[in-house]
Amino acid sequence: MSTVAEALVGSWSLVSYLTRSDDGTIGHPLGGDALGLLLYSADGHMSGHLMRNGREPFQEQRQEPVGRSGTDAEVRRAFNDVFGYGGTYTVDESRSEVHHHLEVCVLPGWTARTLSRSVEFSDDREALTLTSGVRVVEGVPQYAELRWRRVRHHQG
Repeated sequence: MSTVAEALVGSWSLVSYLTRSDDGTIGHPLGGDALGLLLYSADGHMSGHLMRNGREPFQEQRQEPVGRSGTDAEVRRAFNDVFGYGGTYTVDESRSEVHHHLEVCVLPGWTARTLSRSVEFSDDREALTLTSGVRVVEGVPQYAELRWRRVRHHQG
């Protein structure tokens, strides 16, 4: 059987993203059909991106990926409907945890943070669940649970 670090390497597609509160309340911060992609490289780099499915385009499209277009409301909605970061990762095999060391992040002020997640695999190592520790959101203790499935690239 492979180590946690070996089993993480590859591409993962989001199956579900939910939050659970201590009182049992379940939330879907990006909707019940959120999209996401998570990448772990063998050399210790990672990148993860989540977004609400079915996002509306700005009425005025950008010609370049950086710059200003869209109304204030469109920009706010776009910012609130996406989350992503990248950097390096380390694994604590004894605790079955992965630690994401952020180098870039959509949220200002989050670079240089380390986000820890417990790791659970299905028996065949084709499904992955990452769970955050408890955090307080709007005064309510909760944790995030992200379920992923391995993506196999086929050239053809």
